[in-house]
Amino acid sequence: MGRLHSTGVLVSVLAFSAICLGAQTLETAPPPQSRFEVVSIRPSGPHANANGSFHILGAVGPGEWRATGSFLAYLINYAYGLKMGTLDRVEGLPRWTQTAEYDITAIIPPHARQAQIPLMVRAMLANRFKLVAHWGTRPMQAATLTVAPGGPKLKPDPACDSPDLPVTVIALRPSAAATARKPSCGAWTRSPGIDGSVAVKFHGVTMAEMADYAASQTMPVIDHTGLKGAYDFTLTYQTVGFGGVNRDQWPEIDAENLRNRDDAFRKQLGLKLNLARPTKQPVPVLMVDHVETPTPN
Repeated sequence: MGRLHSTGVLVSVLAFSAICLGAQTLETAPPPQSRFEVVSIRPSGPHANANGSFHILGAVGPGEWRATGSFLAYLINYAYGLKMGTLDRVEGLPRWTQTAEYDITAIIPPHARQAQIPLMVRAMLANRFKLVAHWGTRPMQAATLTVAPGGPKLKPDPACDSPDLPVTVIALRPSAAATARKPSCGAWTRSPGIDGSVAVKFHGVTMAEMADYAASQTMPVIDHTGLKGAYDFTLTYQTVGFGGVNRDQWPEIDAENLRNRDDAFRKQLGLKLNLARPTKQPVPVLMVDHVETPTPN
């Protein structure tokens, strides 16, 4: 839990460190020790994201956590382990939580671990935004991630198989040396090919995190593999673009892309995804009971 997910060549710069849907607990109150020492919250200025740090959520230096130009709705997703932008799995959010932007800087206590950071954000939301929320379920169309016949084809990563990982530091402008270093546990990099293929390299990823990767903004994926631990692997699949295609052909193209990904999961990873054949099932949904604009610093 609490691992960094990234896309593209800037492995540790993108928008969020996520606890995945399949790995989340149904508890909403963080333990007392999982709290930032000092928190500063200010409305974002008109050029908050001019430096390219849009929605940075993570440790950006020794002992410091920062969110720049971030919406409260995204902070809630991060704190409660929901895929970023999946607002259909959060109910009761006022409109302003998706429009008002905030710059947040917080001091991380010494010896904190990565799994504690989302809990610290959760405590900050309860203290400063007066957030009160609870978990429920709603029937939704969802895919399931299971083990395919023949078993998984995954390489275990014992070094990442631990809940006690150190805090991951995000470089806002990573150097070539930093980019070349071994990626953090739970990270993934996506490399598009000129032929429409996509190669995604995963490092120390749990199956709950893999389910989160496979999920779309409207289609949750629930981990039913039963596989514990973390794994290293590469997934390559073909994609078909929508450019120059009539809109009435989009559903057919979308279905083909889903089939390609399902097929890649089965053949390369020994996993069954079933994105092309979702079923209605109970999906965890966060119910927001109360929230306010933040209290002053």
